[in-house]
Amino acid sequence: MESRKNETPVVVYPAAYIRKLKKEREKVQEQLKNGEQLVFENIKVLFESLDKE
Repeated sequence: MESRKNETPVVVYPAAYIRKLKKEREKVQEQLKNGEQLVFENIKVLFESLDKE
């Protein structure tokens, strides 16, 4: 019987990068709450909006 080794790649991000992502997430969540963040029904509508710019 063969034994197999399953390895899962792991990514370790620097703490400063994680803090930056968390701040960005908080900002977007606040914008969503206040109705300031654009929300798209689906990816097609998003791309149509980007094409207009």
